[in-house]
Amino acid sequence: MNKKFLLTTIVLSIIIAITFYLLKDNDIVVFPQVVYIVAIVIAATSFLFGAWTIKAINERPALYVNRYMIGFIVQLMGFIMFIGAYLYTKPENQMQIVMALFVIYLIFKANMIVFLKKAEKEAAIKKAA
Repeated sequence: MNKKFLLTTIVLSIIIAITFYLLKDNDIVVFPQVVYIVAIVIAATSFLFGAWTIKAINERPALYVNRYMIGFIVQLMGFIMFIGAYLYTKPENQMQIVMALFVIYLIFKANMIVFLKKAEKEAAIKKAA
């Protein structure tokens, strides 16, 4: 399960990188280099917290909710603090940067939720058998 999750996270990262690369020459959309760095950090933390939560589903299901909420809060608070600090220092193109990072966050969060649901189903099948 973790190998599929890692592969999907890498594929999503590549698709997002290509999309931003293609949009970089557009006059309407301006993304600084920091968007790429944040996308990599979001992908890495999504994978790490997702794998940690999937491990809890398989080993100790009682820890599943706790681990998911810890990962969610740490990732979201880090994301909000970064956006706040970045926009405080460089207020130009605020809306484009915030929306781009929010979309990236949602994509990786949706990927994590899909794999968590699959892991829950697999754990329920193992438990029933």
